[in-house]
Amino acid sequence: MSSFILGGIVYATSSSITAKLLEDKNRTENKESEFLLLILIFEHLIAPILVTALIGVSGKGFTFADFGLIFVKILLIAAFAIFFAKIVMKKAEPILKDINNDDIFIVLIAGVALSYAGIAVLFGLSEVIGAFLAGLMFSEISMKEKIEKVALPLRNVLFPFFFLNFGTQVQLTVNIPYPGLLITLIVWSVIHKVAVGCLGGRWYGMPHFHSLAAGLSLTKPANSRSSLLVLQQEH
Repeated sequence: MSSFILGGIVYATSSSITAKLLEDKNRTENKESEFLLLILIFEHLIAPILVTALIGVSGKGFTFADFGLIFVKILLIAAFAIFFAKIVMKKAEPILKDINNDDIFIVLIAGVALSYAGIAVLFGLSEVIGAFLAGLMFSEISMKEKIEKVALPLRNVLFPFFFLNFGTQVQLTVNIPYPGLLITLIVWSVIHKVAVGCLGGRWYGMPHFHSLAAGLSLTKPANSRSSLLVLQQEH
């Protein structure tokens, strides 16, 4: 059961790394990019449910009510985000267009993203889900180019802190427990991510080449880092 829980923890690919590589390599308009983003969204929506269910099956006081509760939480924040995008943002678009000061606009965008990420954490979910849904709120207005323009500098400033935070959690001075298991997890994560890209891409209707490219793009080092951290904690 501990192995199943470990698998659930390392299941989701790092959306931040994948999205950044797609942008840096000018692949955002490629055929496989939309498929990749859909996979990342699905993984981050299903991962908290998966881990919660696995912990419950292990017999640690988890009930079907707990599983239903976390599922309802995801539905609620997603439904509110869709409502906000379809109704509130549409009506607020004229006000947003009148904001000519980029500094104020940056604070507004960052405030919405951080606030909804905080709401997700308050609900016991991943902040990644909240941040994604915050972006969804702005998807229905005609100012996406302006939002992207003011948000990119902020993203570029904050993005390195993600890696800094991860790096400070890895203790290089401590012997890595179970090195064979760690290597096995890394190899298997690469194999199954390529399989997801190839098989899922073909099902999605993409050619073989683009399906393979999608699978290779999903094989990010986030899985190995997560495995390392979990193994150290288990040790």
